[in-house]
Amino acid sequence: MGLIKCEWILLITVAVLLLAPYSSDSFAVTTPNEWGDEALVQRWAKFAVEEFNKQRHRNLKLIRYEKIETSYAKSAVVHIIFKIIARDADNNNYVQKYKAMVMRGTLGDNHLRLKYFKLAKLR
Repeated sequence: MGLIKCEWILLITVAVLLLAPYSSDSFAVTTPNEWGDEALVQRWAKFAVEEFNKQRHRNLKLIRYEKIETSYAKSAVVHIIFKIIARDADNNNYVQKYKAMVMRGTLGDNHLRLKYFKLAKLR
């Protein structure tokens, strides 16, 4: 009886390990403490502000950022959502809060894309 139980446990374990890569839940969200590549996060936050400036002909200066959510697939970051505080150098140095999403392109870190950059809703 004990040997049959061990065989079933082994069979179930092998099945789970073999089927895990094909799971539809391959995307996961982590908190800042679970995913700690701060250099990448900082680079993506700077990219968000610079790309917004380029697209909208603005002159925002990044003051502070906070990572809200990170999504990844197969241990590669897919997107990061930020809360960004920036100073508008063209508008009397007015400071505002924004929410931005940066996505990785299909060719990796050198091909980032700004999905959105908008004023954050005040709470």
